[in-house]
Amino acid sequence: MKIVLTENNHKLQELIDEEIKPELEGCDFVFCHSEEEIRKNLPDAEVLLTSSRGISREDLEIAGKLRLVQFVGAGYDSADLEACSEFDVKVANVPSWRSGNAESVAETAIMHMLILAKRTHLFEETFRARRIFAPFSTALWKKRVLVVGLGGVGHAIVERLTGLGMEVVGANRTIRPQFSQWGLKEVFPLSRLDEAVRGCRFVVLALPSNPETDGIINEKILQAMDPDSWLINVARPNLVDREAFLKALDENQLAGAGLDVIWGEPADPDDPLFKDPRLSLSPHTGGVTDEFYKGAIAGIKENLSRQRDGREILNVVNETSKKRREKNDGNLSG
Repeated sequence: MKIVLTENNHKLQELIDEEIKPELEGCDFVFCHSEEEIRKNLPDAEVLLTSSRGISREDLEIAGKLRLVQFVGAGYDSADLEACSEFDVKVANVPSWRSGNAESVAETAIMHMLILAKRTHLFEETFRARRIFAPFSTALWKKRVLVVGLGGVGHAIVERLTGLGMEVVGANRTIRPQFSQWGLKEVFPLSRLDEAVRGCRFVVLALPSNPETDGIINEKILQAMDPDSWLINVARPNLVDREAFLKALDENQLAGAGLDVIWGEPADPDDPLFKDPRLSLSPHTGGVTDEFYKGAIAGIKENLSRQRDGREILNVVNETSKKRREKNDGNLSG
């Protein structure tokens, strides 16, 4: 079974060599370091192991033997799911909850919250001025925070923020019974997001990127936020309308933002965002931790083993022909 890795990720390659290859006999791993190498190896690949690069309809048209696209983490928005279903190719991910990914991203969200609230960008200046008891900062304790997106990452963030004594509210596409057990003060549907953000010192984004959520933080939502509030995005950059965001900053409608994801990744180092002291920025490292890689390798190894042995694949996120047949059979019988 030929497995093609599209990501030029040395740590991932090292872990595959150490922890997956020895246990998966009969598997040929190809680590690609360029788009040219990927295209060259696609025609006889049975499995594509990918992350940000994903897979397109054009890829599928030349990948005649492909049966599984396995994502390294939870996100799979770089895959053309409709095309994969048409070609009867399964797309699977490694869910974030309790895999190390959600927990690591939650820590990154809190890191940005603390950097902004404690005004750490002023620390060096204060030391140089030989001052103490400065700068004045904001405590997270008792502050109201909205977590937008209550999936695995959102749940991990809620757990940690309630532990810090914050007043946590949530917003989600659907309101689920289990939310009542999370310590949330209130849960809003996304259709009431402009209402949900009011009175919150922090708004934390933990949503997937899709046509429904892209641009969900627009001028209307930013204007509804309090001027002393901070926006935290540890999900996807296109959830936020960049022009509306820059306008809100220019008009002091926001106190600032913490962004683990930046438009046009990898970000342009000359982007003016890097010069704004009101922003805390990180290069999409939220889930890149030791615990995430442990969970990811375990999930990848399990599905590769299942694919090799002809067993059912776990965590499939698209509808393959088998699922469509089962659905049609059910409709006919009902």
